[in-house]
Amino acid sequence: MVHSQVQEATVLPVPKFFTEEELAHYLSVDVDFLRQLRDQGEGPVFCDQHESIRYGQKELEDWLDFRQAVTDLTYALTGAFSIPDLAAKLLSRNTREEAIDELVTFIVKKTRSLS
Repeated sequence: MVHSQVQEATVLPVPKFFTEEELAHYLSVDVDFLRQLRDQGEGPVFCDQHESIRYGQKELEDWLDFRQAVTDLTYALTGAFSIPDLAAKLLSRNTREEAIDELVTFIVKKTRSLS
């Protein structure tokens, strides 16, 4: 009697990538808006694959989560739904650390002005 061992293959999820057009449709924005964000160094992380822009699903989710966190923090700190200048400054930072530094600076200035 021959015994064979069959190992189950681990199926890795295939990462989902969006084209510019797919992402623009998903976010309900213009493709030109996405291009403007890229030109300004803002927006979700993207890959340039042979003159074809692709956005990873994970990177998109991270970017959307970050934008929501900034909006929530702005609301919590100011009691308003948005202060465009503060939100724009925080969202324009390349890393969360830079955004946090900007937020701390804002809090210190706000605290000093209340004293």
